Amino acid sequence: MTTDKIYLVGFMAAGKSTVARALGQRLHWRAEDIDELIERGNDIVRKLDAIVRNKYANNVGVLAEWTSASHTERAPRKKTEPTPSTSPSAPQQ
Repeated sequence: MTTDKIYLVGFMAAGKSTVARALGQRLHWRAEDIDELIERGNDIVRKLDAIVRNKYANNVGVLAEWTSASHTERAPRKKTEPTPSTSPSAPQQ
C-alpha cells in the first residue's frame, strides 16, 4: 500500500500546521495548510468583488446576479429557548 496524502485533524492551536511542515520536510513532501488556502481564496474573492461592483455599479441586474452567485450560505442559527427574567421589576408569578 502506498500513501501520497496525510491529513492532520485536531483542535485549533493544537499544532497541526507545525507538525505538517516538519513532516513535509522529513518526507520530502509538500505541506498544504487548508486555512492558508482558504484565506488566499477569500482575498481573491474580495478583490474580485470590488472590481465587479465598481465596473457594474450602474447595472442593477449584473450586480444582483453577482451578489447571488458570490453569496456564501451559512447554517441557520439554532433557536434558543427564552430565559426567564430575573430582574426585580419583573412581575412575580
